[in-house]
Amino acid sequence: VFLGLMDGRVAAIDQQTGEFVWTTQIGYDPPKKGQAVSGAPLYVDGRIYVGLANGDWAFRGKVVALDARDGRLLWEFYTIPGPGEPGHETWPQAGEWGHVWEQGGAGVWHVGNADPDLGLVYFVTGNAVPMFGGEARRGDNLYTAAILALDMDTGALRWHYQVVRHDLWDADIAIAPLLYEATVNGERRPALAALRADGFLFLLDRETGEPVHPVEERPVPQDPFNFTAATQPFPVDADSLVGDCSRWRDKVAPPFVLSCSAFTPPYLGRDNVVAPGAPIPLVRVTPIAYSPDTRYLYAQGTAHVGRARRISRDPWFRGSARSYTNLPASVGVFGAIDTRTNKLVWTHEFESRLLGGSGPLATAGGLVFRGAGDGTFQAYDARSGAALWRFQTGVPRARGPAMTYMAGGEQHVAVAMGPELWAFKLGGTVPEADAPPAAGRRAAVRETNEIMTSTLVQSAERGVGNRYAVDEHAFNPPRARVRAGTIVTFVNSGNITQTITAQDASWSTGPLLPAQSGYVRMERAGTFTYYSEEYPWAMGQIVVEP
Repeated sequence: VFLGLMDGRVAAIDQQTGEFVWTTQIGYDPPKKGQAVSGAPLYVDGRIYVGLANGDWAFRGKVVALDARDGRLLWEFYTIPGPGEPGHETWPQAGEWGHVWEQGGAGVWHVGNADPDLGLVYFVTGNAVPMFGGEARRGDNLYTAAILALDMDTGALRWHYQVVRHDLWDADIAIAPLLYEATVNGERRPALAALRADGFLFLLDRETGEPVHPVEERPVPQDPFNFTAATQPFPVDADSLVGDCSRWRDKVAPPFVLSCSAFTPPYLGRDNVVAPGAPIPLVRVTPIAYSPDTRYLYAQGTAHVGRARRISRDPWFRGSARSYTNLPASVGVFGAIDTRTNKLVWTHEFESRLLGGSGPLATAGGLVFRGAGDGTFQAYDARSGAALWRFQTGVPRARGPAMTYMAGGEQHVAVAMGPELWAFKLGGTVPEADAPPAAGRRAAVRETNEIMTSTLVQSAERGVGNRYAVDEHAFNPPRARVRAGTIVTFVNSGNITQTITAQDASWSTGPLLPAQSGYVRMERAGTFTYYSEEYPWAMGQIVVEP
């Protein structure tokens, strides 16, 4: 049994005894903080092919091949090319950021796939680093957010296809590649499917890397500070799994301004801009499935709209304060895409918390199985999408896709639900469990009568040290709870003048200069939204109890 460990090692374990046979460190020596093997090792003809994550921690990802007998390294391929290698020219060559390629990311998070007949192994890569700091890495930043086809014997790059140039969105291919047989102009061609994090499906000839469904370049919003790429690739006349901007047009209200491109850059100083998929698109992590009978690809993801913003000029800083907004709730989407047309055939939509982390399993019996976030294991008709069956396990948060196997001449389907493994067959006798408690949306309310107009934010550390920024447009706390009759103090803890006013106009602090405070007595019970008159996208709530 071969497995990856979260310190960058790959291990072989004896199936019978459970003892380690060998371990090999495929990461850096000494080990870098964050390096890990998160994708399952792939075994083919006596070799192990596996990738190194986590490039988010400011190092280069890589793919390696190991001898399955003893763990000996056979070859390695760095996903960020070094000086003199093809693709290095897509990174800064000199000056302040001439070294940034060494920390460029492109972590390999997922299991690969292989075609021994072609002698190729395929992996997908993660985002560029610094994640949102485009000013530090002018260029397309190969081989981030790309599909790689590597020679199985030598590790040489045979072809690549980059689905996001100069990534500013963590829009990597966050789902393992899938191999299938396509029919193009009446001829069968070996193909590969890769789902971009915004829900668009790229279908490529797996021998050459050329699209079997045409791809076009489309202009995208520009930001000179972030050195945005002028265009991004899109499959022609294709549907995104999570829909287009029409989902949000009548749901985003002022003061927010909707930009309809998922490639809206994270702007500095344009705090009211929101976009589909911002700040990070969420068709990711859970695997995809394919049925050769329907020729449909099955996938799931989250449709959401969020703020396309940065709060710091530090390119290594990532994140912003958690704040209250009036933006619409996210939606979980599970559906089927016809690989012949790249069009959606059917979809189901859920509250995003009910989507779950399972991913689909397609079977030859015309069914698609998935584990849901509410503890149910579900079956659908693969062609029509009709819901056929569900079983309550009582355990939320499915972990990985279901599997199918034969035992005693009968087909079984199994799925990991949380810490439990459930197996099913026709005529099974285990009764359903009670549904787990519904998890509400996280919206913490703090007991306090003092609210600051700004919030100190610590960036996710990710191997570049502790970094801090002040979010001037985020109340702290964003939601507070007091008793009726309480005097609430608003403290201008930032460097800009703000006037804090109730949305129903029942009270206002008047203009507060930096370091000044305003006082409001909360007389009535209820939930009250307030905002900054100068920066109306800065919002908060006070819950007043009797």
